[in-house]
Amino acid sequence: MIHISMEDEASHLEWASSANFPWPTINAEKAGEAIEALSEEVPGYVLLDRAGNVLANEKSVVFGKLK
Repeated sequence: MIHISMEDEASHLEWASSANFPWPTINAEKAGEAIEALSEEVPGYVLLDRAGNVLANEKSVVFGKLK
């Protein structure tokens, strides 16, 4: 799992560090096509395969596929 932030790089890294996030954090500009699959909900969840193809983009479906 990664966290995609809509903030600038310096701000999101500082915030993620202070929040003690256990997963990597990147900013939206580096997220590529994954950002297009996100819904308007915050937080949004997208499950991608290794090639970057979207497998699911709704929270219950994403977590259902992870089980």
